[in-house]
Amino acid sequence: MKVLAALLFVFVCLVVPSPAASTDNVLPAEVAQALRAPGEVVLYSLEPWEQPAASDETFHRFKVLGHTTLDRTQATTAIGEFQSAVAGWDGSIAMCFDPRQALRVTAGDRTYDLLLCYSCHQLYVYQGNKLVVSLGAAGSAKVLNGLLNASKIPVSKTDSEEDRAARQKRAEASQARWLDAMPKSLRPLWNSALRNELSPDLKPLRAALAEEFPDPRQRILALFSWYGSGDGPWSGFPAYESAAEELLLDLPTLDLIAAAQTDNLTESQLEGAARLFGGWSFSKRRPDDRRTLPASLKKKLLVHSIKSTDEDKLGRAKNAFAQ
Repeated sequence: MKVLAALLFVFVCLVVPSPAASTDNVLPAEVAQALRAPGEVVLYSLEPWEQPAASDETFHRFKVLGHTTLDRTQATTAIGEFQSAVAGWDGSIAMCFDPRQALRVTAGDRTYDLLLCYSCHQLYVYQGNKLVVSLGAAGSAKVLNGLLNASKIPVSKTDSEEDRAARQKRAEASQARWLDAMPKSLRPLWNSALRNELSPDLKPLRAALAEEFPDPRQRILALFSWYGSGDGPWSGFPAYESAAEELLLDLPTLDLIAAAQTDNLTESQLEGAARLFGGWSFSKRRPDDRRTLPASLKKKLLVHSIKSTDEDKLGRAKNAFAQ
């Protein structure tokens, strides 16, 4: 449970791609040097969950709520928070990037932009428009938000204590549901499979699953049920949910289709099948296989999917199954 608790759910973010975090998780030497001897330092307040209007100021495509040039004391404090976020990373990361604080540091003829998302446990560093590195991060926005508030700069409404508490509560409920739906043979292996990994180690899971379900159809149905018991979104979900998808993609498409055509599937099995066939990974890794889905199966999965109010899910389902 401790490992799962670190992988909190965050909503989908389509603005910036999420490159892999650096295994060393240290700032590049030139960036570290700029932070040690900065010239001008500007602190930004960002709102990641709002699409910027044409008139809005943006910072690497994110809406800017305000910014302030820091004096030497304030700059030292702000830089220290960014350095501590990297140094204090605990190894957890989320499949999104929703920065609410950012720092622009000018040193000599170079300018570096550091965008920080405490909720997603990530820090991106840019030089100009080029992404230099993405790192893990941890900590609290309290100090940085205090600097922004002192300059009368508003902070993101999605980063309040109440909002974080609500997200924490939802994440815990999602994790409990995910564990409850997990095939029994995988439960003793789950924490060790996640240890020190951004995604689970599937080798021991494959062996245990094959032993519990020698019949491939029963194995697929169990995985459909598990994959259909996630937090809800088909994009922007907790990293650990990818385990069920990867285990399903071990199996041939014809077997997956045959299992999905089983009569009287449960709601979670229908959700898992729709999520797999309608998801990004299936469309990219097996781009021609959607065409082999029978019309009756597409109709069944579409009828199930359109019950959702998630616009992203609806769009993916209609694209996959409506024609």
